[in-house]
Amino acid sequence: MGELKTYWDPAGEVITRATFWVEDRRMAKKFGYYVKNPKSIRWKFLIYLGLTLVANVVCFGVLYAFVESVGTVLIFPMLFVSNYPLVRYVYRIRKLQCDAIKKMIANRNNWIYNPSKNYGRWKAMNDQFPEIFSLQEKERNPGFEDEFWGEFKGRSGVCDFYSGVYHCSGRSEQSTEDVFTTVHAIRLNKTLKNSLFLQPENKNTRFWENLGVGTDIALESHQFNEAFRVIKNGALNQVDLIEIFKQLSPTVQEQLVALVKENPDSSIYFGKDTFFFTRKGGLFPKELKLTTKLGDPSINMQTNFLWKVEVNPKDEAYLQERFETLFNIASNVAKYLE
Repeated sequence: MGELKTYWDPAGEVITRATFWVEDRRMAKKFGYYVKNPKSIRWKFLIYLGLTLVANVVCFGVLYAFVESVGTVLIFPMLFVSNYPLVRYVYRIRKLQCDAIKKMIANRNNWIYNPSKNYGRWKAMNDQFPEIFSLQEKERNPGFEDEFWGEFKGRSGVCDFYSGVYHCSGRSEQSTEDVFTTVHAIRLNKTLKNSLFLQPENKNTRFWENLGVGTDIALESHQFNEAFRVIKNGALNQVDLIEIFKQLSPTVQEQLVALVKENPDSSIYFGKDTFFFTRKGGLFPKELKLTTKLGDPSINMQTNFLWKVEVNPKDEAYLQERFETLFNIASNVAKYLE
């Protein structure tokens, strides 16, 4: 029966466990090997590290012996060649580790997880919610990856949710750097007649409004006014918006302000039967590399397969806290929207 269950999807696509059966089997086989052989990653890493050190010593010896004839022009090419196998192995295991962590968390919570990039998902999302998924200029190869579907069980109840990472190539002619945006969607217990879009204020917008160009809502909460630009049904409507947010408790307003301060490149959207929260970056603010953390306290992914092939409880706690916060905000704000 569990195989036939349909999971809620904000884009309206039919999602069951059979949807990603082939990908699921592939991941299970790969992860199963490392679960049965947990020390293999560490040993291979040490072997690659040792070979790299030997290769570097040889490279420097050769360069020292022939420095007068070839100069230093070959230093970087030789170092690249000697270090490439180790770097490639670390990158491959790091990606495997990230996928494995998310898959393990999904299995424990009876969620569906698909790590592969799905190019068709962007169109499906854009068809349903063009307000937030329309392409920006210069964005190329848009798609979603690292997607979750399931039921989130929080302290306040149970809700359907979706989480994924929007991935595109470049946002300017000068830059081809990939752009990642995490998208969290929570199903509301009613369908809204109006849409509400909360965008973080930026200095340019605030500057023009101070000169009287453009309008925005003005609430008693100065912090809220400074944090958000609020749009209803695609346009600013000061009277309606003030009435909505006057009903929000100071606690809810503080939660919204804290959320946008923690995630400056983020936005909040209420539309149809869905609450969206988007922010720049991957699912975890920073994903731990296979090497040591070097004392960086901002890294949220604590799992490290070099030491143990299992999920660190702190990673599960982070996801639990993230969804709990968004669920509470969604339910508290949605009840005042029509």
